[in-house]
Amino acid sequence: PTGSRQSFTNSSTCDLTSLLFSFADTITSMLDCVDRPVLQAIFLNSNCFEHLIRLLQNCKLFLSANNKVVHKNEKELANQLLAEMNQEQVFQGQLDRLAVSAIQALTAVMLKSPAAKEVFKERIGYAHIFEVLKSMGQPSRELLEELMNMAVEGDHTSVGILGISNVQPLLLLIQWLPELESPDLQVFISNWLKRICCINRQSRATCVNTNMVIRIIETLGGHSLLHGTCAENLIALLGSLGSQSMSSEELHQLIRLLRTTDPKQAHPYVVPVMRAILTMARKQGLDNALQYFDLSHSMAGIAVPSIQRWPGSAFSFSAWLCLDQEQVSPSAYSKGGKRKQLYRYIGMEEAGGIC
Repeated sequence: PTGSRQSFTNSSTCDLTSLLFSFADTITSMLDCVDRPVLQAIFLNSNCFEHLIRLLQNCKLFLSANNKVVHKNEKELANQLLAEMNQEQVFQGQLDRLAVSAIQALTAVMLKSPAAKEVFKERIGYAHIFEVLKSMGQPSRELLEELMNMAVEGDHTSVGILGISNVQPLLLLIQWLPELESPDLQVFISNWLKRICCINRQSRATCVNTNMVIRIIETLGGHSLLHGTCAENLIALLGSLGSQSMSSEELHQLIRLLRTTDPKQAHPYVVPVMRAILTMARKQGLDNALQYFDLSHSMAGIAVPSIQRWPGSAFSFSAWLCLDQEQVSPSAYSKGGKRKQLYRYIGMEEAGGIC
């Protein structure tokens, strides 16, 4: 009977959907252990990234096809329209929940692993995952928050404690802003971006080095789709990043953004952009170098050629240091913090010194 076939179809879909959720959640749970680096390497060698992305794509096709079957079986019902609306909500909710689980799994595999992040960029790319997520319809707040968690590799609400660990999700969020139909979500995301990207010099430099300024200007180009507060947040972020560094090409694109078809009508961004330019020109804090080496990474340093023969019995050197406040996870405090080296040299007989 039709009712039995429909019941069987719904039951099968439910079982498979639950299995897919469990699969993605299990990866996250497995990686929450002391042997995380070993498991991360195993997952990378097993093409985990490709499987997770394919899971999202295939699940969308499966749920969409099953959704159409249910519609066909319910044609003769008087409340067909209401049933279709409810089914669509369930379908979208399942997709969104699976996307959240998949992003959590991806974050777990890349957690604190620069190598895993590079592998993901080369094999998958954030542009591809952006297209996959967009194809699933309007994102929920939970999905957007999960991308924010991926960027800080922790709880996105811990701004000031956690810094930027993966800047790529931030670029993705900026690109997604004009396509979000909810003004509240636009304001929420843009306000958080303004806070996380401007915590300190290191965060601003990270954003500038990944061409975030250009990405923001491109997003502002669709001003008719952006809520006013969202646009103001992005322009304020632009001003803060510009105070760190801004090329002539980026400045040219920002000014060109203010052009209108009617010369007598001012662009709505004129006032906030002028404020941003003043922020860029204004001196912030103490004098500091415009060019410097960023040695914040645990493996960062400057290596010089070996000195075969010392000119005397001692040596000296001078350097300017800027010690920014560092964002660390709360668990790092229990491990006694980090030990930084100013210099280290080793002689021919493995004798040397560390400061």
